[in-house]
Amino acid sequence: MYPFSIWWFGFLGMMTFVGVGLYHVLRHRPDRVQRRTLALVAAGSVVLYTAFTFKSINNPALPEVTLGQNLPFHLCNVVAWCLIPAYLLDERRWPRTVDWLRAFCFFPGALAGFLALTSPVPIYIGQPLISLETIGFYGVHSMNVVLGTLLASLGLYRPSLWHALRSALHLLALATIVFPLDIVMRALVDPGANYFYLFDPEDADILVAAHDVLPVPYLYALLLAPVALSGVVIQLGLYRGIEAIVGRVRPRPTALVE
Repeated sequence: MYPFSIWWFGFLGMMTFVGVGLYHVLRHRPDRVQRRTLALVAAGSVVLYTAFTFKSINNPALPEVTLGQNLPFHLCNVVAWCLIPAYLLDERRWPRTVDWLRAFCFFPGALAGFLALTSPVPIYIGQPLISLETIGFYGVHSMNVVLGTLLASLGLYRPSLWHALRSALHLLALATIVFPLDIVMRALVDPGANYFYLFDPEDADILVAAHDVLPVPYLYALLLAPVALSGVVIQLGLYRGIEAIVGRVRPRPTALVE
């Protein structure tokens, strides 16, 4: 499925329908029901990610897809896993952990998912429309966007400018942690290991543009910092604007930490 094709827009429209449907089904439900339901959906997304990854690894038409390159250390995979505790954990018992998880999933998580949809790696562009590889890749990244957005639209998380800036810094810190992992993996396990795409842009348009300017591993990705920072600030602005216009975001009750 090619980005910005009729099928691409149709798929995104379907996933938007899923997100709106979940919102309307859950918006008047108790907090616990919302969190458990969406944690289950997030777990389903992880299962889909695992299924399409192993299907791709065993696909003779995709010899470049290996296990060493597809361990759950890519940003969107990390987000998919983080969404489960982001919904499942009670913020009254785990306030700081939940605060970090929800900010991370809403800001860089949803943004990374959207960027992956608009600029996917080429190996998933040419796959058949009705295939586990296509449905899995586009489905998981779409659900990262949908579930990350629902955190705020259901009132489970209140985005702020501080959270936006902090999450961008946390993303940089994660990339810095993953870079040594990439080096070790490339030396000992698989020379093509490229988590967070810190060594090779792999023909993803936005990464290629940065790599053309500064073709140095890790450092070229830092050129995208203004893009990431602008993206999370735009996310916050869109949220605030929609909240002001619609005025239907359910406020969270104030509760003491148990």
